[in-house]
Amino acid sequence: MALKRSIQSYIGKGRDDDLYSGLIVDVNDNDDLWPHSRDHMTKGRNLNKTSNVIKKLLMVLVPFLFIIILLSIISYNGSSLLMSIFYLFKDTRLSEEERRYMQIKAEVEKDAHRHEFELVAVSDRDSASINDAKHEWNSILLRGTLVRRKDGAGEDEPLYKAEWRLDKSPELKSKIVEGRRGMELSELKRFHDRLYAFDDRTGTVFEVSGDNQVLPRYILSEGDGNSPKGFKCEWATVKDGKIIVGSIGKEWTNKHGQITTRDLTWDKNNRQQR
Repeated sequence: MALKRSIQSYIGKGRDDDLYSGLIVDVNDNDDLWPHSRDHMTKGRNLNKTSNVIKKLLMVLVPFLFIIILLSIISYNGSSLLMSIFYLFKDTRLSEEERRYMQIKAEVEKDAHRHEFELVAVSDRDSASINDAKHEWNSILLRGTLVRRKDGAGEDEPLYKAEWRLDKSPELKSKIVEGRRGMELSELKRFHDRLYAFDDRTGTVFEVSGDNQVLPRYILSEGDGNSPKGFKCEWATVKDGKIIVGSIGKEWTNKHGQITTRDLTWDKNNRQQR
């Protein structure tokens, strides 16, 4: 009790009891108390504060690093993720060349299992293809991409997706008609780096140019070719270095079921389909 009263007389009455535990004293041979400087207590408190700050930082950084490592393991693109984070901490002022390199590397790794195929579609609007105001006949050309993608492991079935560029769908225009009908395009075929469109009303084979102009290249006639009527082109294929164009492949009949013509059973390789 004498020791406690002596300490209390030094630090002043009314102080909290927890200060006694932080006060360092020396006791000499005569039981005199010699308190150390208050700087010892201040340094101890500062050390505790620093320790608490470090603990809080570790509590934040450790989960963050764990998440980054986990993402790098479960993602086949993890290497680029880690590289991006590395560069982020290394130098936030990356050169244009470094940024471009990182972008290209990420795109290559992302598209390693992606394959693209050109898609081109054309409309056959039958009698609705006419534009009376301009005295012309129109068809819509639509371009897109068929995307085939496999997962990184290559075990699952590939996924397919058609991506159409709806913002680029030009009108193909022509004034070549038969009986006030034309540009009823039923088929497209690429041959010798040229895109051809086939009109099932006039039998005209158009080449679609790079600026979306339709250039008439051939006119096909029904049957064996000795007919004034245009061939009803419905399909085309490439075989042995040639384009073969076909029609509906059946006889034309009237309402009584009587055959009126067999001209639509021919293909344009001078053969009958059956």
